[in-house]
Amino acid sequence: ELLVHTGGYKLLFILHTGVRVGEALALTWADYDEYSKTIVIDKNMVYADGQKILQTPKTESGERVIILNKQAVHDLQMLHRQFDEQTKAIEQRMADELREAELKYAGAEQKSVKRAIKEKYEAIMREHKYICGSSNFPFGSGVSTSINQAHQKICKKIGLTHKATVHGLRHTYVTHYYIKHKNDPDFDLATFSKSIGHSSIRTTMEIYAHLDMTQNRFVQRSLEDLKDF
Repeated sequence: ELLVHTGGYKLLFILHTGVRVGEALALTWADYDEYSKTIVIDKNMVYADGQKILQTPKTESGERVIILNKQAVHDLQMLHRQFDEQTKAIEQRMADELREAELKYAGAEQKSVKRAIKEKYEAIMREHKYICGSSNFPFGSGVSTSINQAHQKICKKIGLTHKATVHGLRHTYVTHYYIKHKNDPDFDLATFSKSIGHSSIRTTMEIYAHLDMTQNRFVQRSLEDLKDF
């Protein structure tokens, strides 16, 4: 049921990358590199006074390159299928409107109407570049409210009883990644901190030192495992 929802793969992409909602909404297909399986985070989308505004990250640490995992790459593949389908829908609508203009108008008036139609769809195509954009026509850049609504619907559908926010997907990602990979020989806390956009490695250390302490409650120990005073 999760994946049937039009916003499902956008939410999964946030879960599988740990990016902030504003960062996800600002991503375009130009930010993804298929060869290296990386994505560039260098902007943030905010919504103020009814307008979508692109901003640069507040701190230098906000700009980063993320090496994607297998799940995130799969999410992007599914999102690109949606993108291709939406592109065809835009092109078909434009063709239909141009055909209608040819039947309805003639001469200079027809040229003027067709020019206006083309300009309208050129503007739509300029907006139709965002990975996590709107799933409804005209498929422009999305806003956090639409992502939140999709998240709430999915949470209700799967019977989640406690409150869970979209931002919580980011915490879920970084927590699970840290627990699963902290003992890998190539794991580096500084690199991990940079990849999730923390302003300081100290921030990461404080969060995950607490997580390590909590995890200690789930490890069985005998007397022989304990250290002497």
